Amino acid sequence: MKVLFLTSGADTPATRYRILPYLPRLQSRGITCHVANSFPSKYETLPAIGFRASQRLKRWTRSWHLLQAKLRHYDAIVIEREIFDDPSWDYEAAFRKVTGRFILDIDDAIFLRYPEKFPQIAGMSDCILAGNRWLAEECEKHSQNVRLLPTCIDLSDYPKISAETAPSRRSADVPVVGWIGTPSNIAYIKPLIPAFEELCRRIPFRLRIVTASRDCVDQLGAESLPVEFISWNASTAVAEIGRFTVGIMPLEDGIWERHKCGFKLLQYMAAGLPAIASPVGVNQEILSHGENGFLAATPEEWTAALEQLLTDNDLRTRLGLAARETVEQRYSVDVHFPTFLAAIEGK
Repeated sequence: MKVLFLTSGADTPATRYRILPYLPRLQSRGITCHVANSFPSKYETLPAIGFRASQRLKRWTRSWHLLQAKLRHYDAIVIEREIFDDPSWDYEAAFRKVTGRFILDIDDAIFLRYPEKFPQIAGMSDCILAGNRWLAEECEKHSQNVRLLPTCIDLSDYPKISAETAPSRRSADVPVVGWIGTPSNIAYIKPLIPAFEELCRRIPFRLRIVTASRDCVDQLGAESLPVEFISWNASTAVAEIGRFTVGIMPLEDGIWERHKCGFKLLQYMAAGLPAIASPVGVNQEILSHGENGFLAATPEEWTAALEQLLTDNDLRTRLGLAARETVEQRYSVDVHFPTFLAAIEGK
């Protein structure tokens, strides 16, 4: 088989975590994989040429990819989310015509952004890979072949964890409460800053944010809470997570957030960290409260959970080990590779 993957960009989270980890495994089965990234990245603009020229360049790039697809006769084409971040679906329709199998992969509620577009691209797909059951339920309105594929962890990137090597066993002068993600999601932390500041007066800790832009971190407005910015880098991200004491994933309880895939939560858990998350969407399925992490809905619940974890080393170790086991059993790339492979092969 020959398969073409139309992706958002090499450093786009959906590409990095929902497509690229599966390619070596497909290739080991004799499947030829070609990756065609958007250029510029689907959600970015090249400052030197501006927005309009960047949009034209993206279309020229995809036109070249379409020509290659016509000449190479791919057995399957996989589109990650959508081709362009706009209401159009003409390129999806064009790629649909040049392949025998057309697969759509989604990990966010793109149907909320472009409600007229999504039924078109979902309806022309032979198979849809949905990141959680909330996404799957929407996809099932337009397709009879929807398969659940969580955004999974490639555990080969993470060191093995035991009771002796758990992150909670490492000594630290001041504990680190960590968050990793894209700058647009940092806003979810802001409502918790006053509660975190109050807790920090009693139990000193640092809030460390690993992301691509310092500007959003500076806008959190924390005055009495030490906040550290670490520039996100693909080669160091896992190591940075391993330096956290506790991982956090706050969310609003909105319709967009209910369709998220909880990936940063899984990253913390894969590193053997105890995590706290808002009980929104798939977070409630990933975490069992008090067993492999904590769920917290209000600022009071957040500070209570955080205080327990910052002051109880054994609790951090127990939850962290259980969290790692959850990822190994339910959310690893190897566990879900058969689903990905079956979607590609049409089985």
